Amino acid sequence: MAAVGGVMAPLEELIAECGKTWPADLSSALTQPSTAGAVALAVLINCARSGSVSTFPYARLDKGVIHWVSFGGDSRLLLEYGEDLRSWVMQGYGTKGDLEFARSDFKGRLAHLVHNTSPAGYLRWTSDAQTLPAILGVLAQMHSLLEGCRTERQR
Repeated sequence: MAAVGGVMAPLEELIAECGKTWPADLSSALTQPSTAGAVALAVLINCARSGSVSTFPYARLDKGVIHWVSFGGDSRLLLEYGEDLRSWVMQGYGTKGDLEFARSDFKGRLAHLVHNTSPAGYLRWTSDAQTLPAILGVLAQMHSLLEGCRTERQR
């Protein structure tokens, strides 16, 4: 984990906090991904570390729910990313409720960590726990396509 002057950077703190909640088969995403889900999660972690908008799961397996946070970039990039989420994920993968844009709702440790990582705001949404592997796979595919589009535009 990246430490700045002995203090963990906000993104690394967020990764560590979310990582505490991940099932054992996803924990390898932080080192050497050993499952398809861990590989997909590693893609999301790498996107965040490279400065792109990304999404992390915060698992509440005891309640059968995954809280998702999408963060990074400025407000415009987050809203564009939200449209991508609506197209790729929200329609068919067991998501609950609507995609919410949060800017100053800092109730709880996770909200503070996300805000410190993404001061422009963040998106939050939930899904059923059993859809975690499928959603991670879709998000990894979505990020791969978005990265390909960015690379193509830069040519």
